[in-house]
Amino acid sequence: MFVELQNPTLWHIDAVSGGGTHSINPEERPNADLKQVMRKKVPVRTKARLQKATETHMHVIAREPERVKAYFQDPYVRYAA
Repeated sequence: MFVELQNPTLWHIDAVSGGGTHSINPEERPNADLKQVMRKKVPVRTKARLQKATETHMHVIAREPERVKAYFQDPYVRYAA
């Protein structure tokens, strides 16, 4: 069976928000921050070193309240109602 489509429409469904705008959960911002920092550092090759580097960076973030506030002020962050 052959079906010919005329003027097909392609719909993009955003995996993060289910469509509409690119909204994210505020918890995703520190994770993205962590990933960005970890990519710039010397690679850690053991699970223990990766865990230590992760904990260290998350403590750095926690000591910077302005940085944490910025995660929630991002225009793409959507809060749960």
